[in-house]
Amino acid sequence: MIIIRQVCGFLVQISPCAFFYIYPFKNDFKINFKKAVIIFASVLLIMSAIFSAVATAHYTTELRQYKFMFQDIVFYLTVAILLISYVLLIKQSKYKKLFIFFIVLNYGFLLMSGQNLAFNALNIPDVVDDYMYPTHFLLISICVNILAFIPMFLLIKNDGLYKKSHRRKAMENSLENSRCFCYAGDCLL
Repeated sequence: MIIIRQVCGFLVQISPCAFFYIYPFKNDFKINFKKAVIIFASVLLIMSAIFSAVATAHYTTELRQYKFMFQDIVFYLTVAILLISYVLLIKQSKYKKLFIFFIVLNYGFLLMSGQNLAFNALNIPDVVDDYMYPTHFLLISICVNILAFIPMFLLIKNDGLYKKSHRRKAMENSLENSRCFCYAGDCLL
């Protein structure tokens, strides 16, 4: 049961962010989108297994105090592997990729803040029996994820982050072109 809790907790925390980074670039992969999803899902599953192995390993008394730090290292290593995969597999400028990455990273921070606020407001501990992700933690995390997922999905689905910048750029270009035409017309008169 503890291993399942650790795997589920890891996936509940990282999967929404991984999805929101992939989704805006679904048509911009260097490989087939389904293959890319399989690669990212494989990374998530392998790293969740490593995460749960680190969580359930038997530590000596001296190392026991570092168990959560070891889990955090696995979590951050997963984020780094996913970022490298995104950079290598997506055919967009590095600025677009980093812009979306940091927006999604902020979304992840917002999720964690929302979860922590819920735990503090309901006076619920986030560690029980010396393991992270107790059942009630997972249930609240899933609820917070669902509540936050819907507006973020609508924003990204409607290309709110992507199309607006293109519209603005197109407007700037058309304004620049109209200024050039006006200037050329003034010169002809």
